[in-house]
Amino acid sequence: MKARARQLQKTTQVHALNDWKWKDFVEKMHKCDLQGDWWSCQIYVPKQAYKMDFVFFNGGNVYDNNNLKDFSHSVEGEMDEHAFENFVVVEEHRKLENLAAEQAERERQAEEHCRRDIEQKSMEADIAHAKLEAEKRRKACKSVMAFTTDVLVH
Repeated sequence: MKARARQLQKTTQVHALNDWKWKDFVEKMHKCDLQGDWWSCQIYVPKQAYKMDFVFFNGGNVYDNNNLKDFSHSVEGEMDEHAFENFVVVEEHRKLENLAAEQAERERQAEEHCRRDIEQKSMEADIAHAKLEAEKRRKACKSVMAFTTDVLVH
């Protein structure tokens, strides 16, 4: 055991919750002031947890995983496996609704951008047409003025 303790001296604890199904994370272990070879870390356990699963890891190549069974500890609270599965379904449904809303908003923005482009091009076409009409009328006016001048002079 002493050899194992030396191998795990820079130990981290790899965690997940609810049979490794949710929120995996890593915490660095710190040597305790207790007599003996005790290590600890502080962990926040959310209310959705019913079980904490973990193994110890030295950051290199040594794991202590309780002889391939992993370590686990039940979490006291209102959550159990069935309630957690329901929670996951509700959360997944909420995420899908959010994704659908985000997609709908992106599509709405794309349509709005397209509509503005069409309006801008239409306005530019109207301006170009108005300039052509104004030029035609200017030429017609100039022609009438020239004709009138010729008539008045002769």
